[in-house]
Amino acid sequence: TKLLGLSIAHGTLDYAKELFDKINARIPPKQRPLIVLGNVIPNYIPETLLREYFQGALIVQGEGETPLVELAEHVKGLRKLEEVHNLFYLKDDQFVSTDKIEVDLDEFASPDMAEIVRFGKQGVKVLLESSRGCPWGACLFCASRDLLGSRKKERRWRGKRTEQVLSEIRVLIDNGVESFDFSDEE
Repeated sequence: TKLLGLSIAHGTLDYAKELFDKINARIPPKQRPLIVLGNVIPNYIPETLLREYFQGALIVQGEGETPLVELAEHVKGLRKLEEVHNLFYLKDDQFVSTDKIEVDLDEFASPDMAEIVRFGKQGVKVLLESSRGCPWGACLFCASRDLLGSRKKERRWRGKRTEQVLSEIRVLIDNGVESFDFSDEE
């Protein structure tokens, strides 16, 4: 079994559903990947999506770095599904939510900067992440509240180490990438 992740942001639900249906129509059940949904839309209406649109799929709630590693372990038979953090899924027609954890931004290494440089030189917009969450955390319309832990007063905003962010910027500049933006929520 393999994993396939689908990011469903605003305006992409119909495309994701179309792809999901094509996969189910064209790939025999025993050969299908385990489909995992993430991003804003699945976090707001997980049970509806799992029951009515994406039967058999899983949803990662909030941040996906740790759950995706744990799901890979599950696919390899090294971890039970109920031991994977940050999941929504259906089991015996019951809606299940596993324990939710937040990513410690200091635990993760920088992304593959060689790939980012390559795309940047091709004119692709380069985005760097220096933090997650929001210092305000009070806007009812904002996805950051649920996805990135901004509802929690003690952890509304989390920054990466300054040295790590500066190192990523240096790699870009030293390799000829002339422009980048920050992808932080605020």
